[in-house]
Amino acid sequence: MMMRPRRLALIAACFLGGCFSVEQPYPEKTYYVLEAQRPTTDPPAQDGSVLMVTPVRVAPQGEGRELVYRQSPQEWESDFYHEFFFPVQAMITDATREWMQASGALQVVATETGLVAPTLYLESSLTALHGDYADIDHPRAVMEMQFFLTEPKGSEMHLLLSREYHEEVPLEALTPEALVAGLDKALADILQEVESAVAEARAPKGPR
Repeated sequence: MMMRPRRLALIAACFLGGCFSVEQPYPEKTYYVLEAQRPTTDPPAQDGSVLMVTPVRVAPQGEGRELVYRQSPQEWESDFYHEFFFPVQAMITDATREWMQASGALQVVATETGLVAPTLYLESSLTALHGDYADIDHPRAVMEMQFFLTEPKGSEMHLLLSREYHEEVPLEALTPEALVAGLDKALADILQEVESAVAEARAPKGPR
């Protein structure tokens, strides 16, 4: 009976001294890239317009890199273990520049300090980028953006286009991979509409 307290003391000392090793596996982070797959089309002839795509403005709730889930109208979650590899602003800005450049109708520049001065400016803001799981039977990727096309006229900027785009893409699975694929499609759908709207805004206006 006298040995029991000593045995307990030895076990406690062994724990404190690190005699036992209990490994706790931690999940690793997974990183994603947001991109827009543009359909292959025959490019139209350029008309000499030079477009500057300015960096997209991102709402405060979209400034982080973690994937965001809407679980209910009042409940939102960010996923620490699944996030974008690059800032959202940089990915969407680059995707927009590449998309408009690939359209073939415009010369796209990144800054105003180049050899060719911009004749058009495309500004944008991102107001929503998340997975909506409030209706668990119909999960979807949600993206919402605003675009503004302006043209310098002397010392003023003339507004040619101001439009808001909202896309919801049904998800095939409740996984981060499916969400990113849905956001990719939403971005491509929005940029396709923006390209058409920019072409329409630039089209010569006939006499009234």
